[in-house]
Amino acid sequence: LRLIINEDIKFPFSSTEAHLQSLIAKGFLMVEGDSLKFTTKGEKVFKAAGTAIAESDFDKLFELYPYKTPSGRILRSKSRVVMGKTSRDYETLFRKYTSVIKNLDDHEAVINATKSMIYDAKRRGASEFLSKMEVYINQRGWEKFIDTTPIELWSENTEKI
Repeated sequence: LRLIINEDIKFPFSSTEAHLQSLIAKGFLMVEGDSLKFTTKGEKVFKAAGTAIAESDFDKLFELYPYKTPSGRILRSKSRVVMGKTSRDYETLFRKYTSVIKNLDDHEAVINATKSMIYDAKRRGASEFLSKMEVYINQRGWEKFIDTTPIELWSENTEKI
């Protein structure tokens, strides 16, 4: 059997024949001639899964966000893994983040906005006043930095003589 995928839907895993039979039985796939095709239900589920944010995507933001301020105030856990297990802080941050940001396009915008925010804080000597990463996510701290570049921030925050 070969899988026909409509509208560039990514199949988010490799599968066995038994797995495919299970998806057919659950109504996600249907047999059409000698091939498989997504049902409407299957398209909805797998289209969403193809663009969902994975932990590896969130790791970019986690590593980008400062771990502590210059004076030592902790902003997030130092590491994703503690004693061989994913830290509770990381799990909480990932869960909250994925409840707010649903797709990779928005995630890339957040990454770029966070880079601008960090650059701006360093340039102004305000790194001490960065919020904890959990607060940054809860309050969507990236929103005022969306679609800005460091050059725009630099010119916006300089005094006019």
